Order: sequence, then C-alpha cells, then structure tokens
Amino acid sequence: MDATRQPSDLSRDDAYLVHAMLAEAVIRAGGVRALGRQLDWSVGAMGRVRSGKEKISPFRAARLCEYLGLEPRLGAVAALRSGAKSEAERLYWDQLFQSDLIQFELLTLSRIVRHAETKANSAGADAEKYKRAAKEAREAIAEAVAAGAKLPPAMDGNY
Repeated sequence: MDATRQPSDLSRDDAYLVHAMLAEAVIRAGGVRALGRQLDWSVGAMGRVRSGKEKISPFRAARLCEYLGLEPRLGAVAALRSGAKSEAERLYWDQLFQSDLIQFELLTLSRIVRHAETKANSAGADAEKYKRAAKEAREAIAEAVAAGAKLPPAMDGNY
C-alpha cells in the first residue's frame, strides 16, 4: 500500500474492489437474481451493497470470492478494511493481511487489463483510452513483481 494515500482513499479503493467483484459475479451468474439464488443472498441486500448504502460483510465478500474462484480471505480482507472505523483499525488489517491485499490488488489489476483490452477492441473512438488503461495496469503489475510481489495462482503468470 502506498503510505501517501489518505484513509478516505483507502476506504474508497476497498469499496471499489468489492464493487468490481460483485459486478463480475453478477455477469458470470447471468444476473442479480441468479447470483442471489446461488449465494443465498437477497436481491435487496445485494442492491444496497452495489449502491454503496451498505457495507458488504466479510462472510459475503468471502463467499463472493469463492464464487469467482479467488481466495475467500481476499474478499474478507477487503470487507474488513472497507468497514474499518478508524485509521488504526485499517492499519491493523493492512499489517495482518498485507500479502493478501497485494495479491488481491494484482488480481484486480489483471482484470482491469482484460476488461480494457476487450473494450479497446470494440470502443471505436475511445479505443486509445482503453489501450492506455491496459498498459498502465500492466506496468503497475510489472512494478509490483519487480519489487518482489508474488503473483496469485489465479493469474497463471499472465498479465
């Protein structure tokens, strides 16, 4: 984690990661209702999490990760961090789960690469914007790997 980021930035980042996981799960399941049935999660509660009105519980985030084929603890960590009530609590979760958080962020970056590349192929005038986003995400992954971060198994060494 970048020590220069402010607490509000960290909370916003975690909320974004949880939201991105939920969005991907909805797509994979074929819709919100289908995902709700598969995870035994009400559509209303899911909607409150998607809209940011409610924080996702560590249990729900872990189940969501399982559904996506990710380590369940990655979702739980993101949920714990996004629900932290103080900077001290957030730092506690950071220190306890630092390697998990790095792997979670690398997975998120790899998903951004895939999404941006897909969009670049069909975006017309915006293609350059998506190509640039994919390039920047790839560079961030390469920088993390050069600094000693271990790629998660789900990335299969590809980014």
